Amino acid sequence: MSRYESENLACWAINGTYCGGKQQGTWQEKRENCSKCEVFCHAIHDELDELGDGFNLLLEEIKVIVSAVTNSSVSIASAAEEMHLQ
Repeated sequence: MSRYESENLACWAINGTYCGGKQQGTWQEKRENCSKCEVFCHAIHDELDELGDGFNLLLEEIKVIVSAVTNSSVSIASAAEEMHLQ
C-alpha cells in the first residue's frame, strides 16, 4: 500500500499528497479521484475494505480533534493560572 510520510495511513487518506505531479486537496476532496487509482484499487477490494478504511479515517480525525481540545485546555489553564497570580 502506498504511504506518504505516515506509518499508518495510505496516501489517499493524507491531505496534500501529490498525484500526477499536482498537489491534491484534503482527503475528502480527493477521495473520488483516488478511488480510480491503481494503488487504491489494489488495497480496497470491496465494501468491507472501504468500511475499514473509512473507520481508520474517522479515528485519525478524532485524534486530531482530541489533540486540538487538549492543547486548548492547556492554554486555557495556563491563562487562568496567570490571571489568578496577578
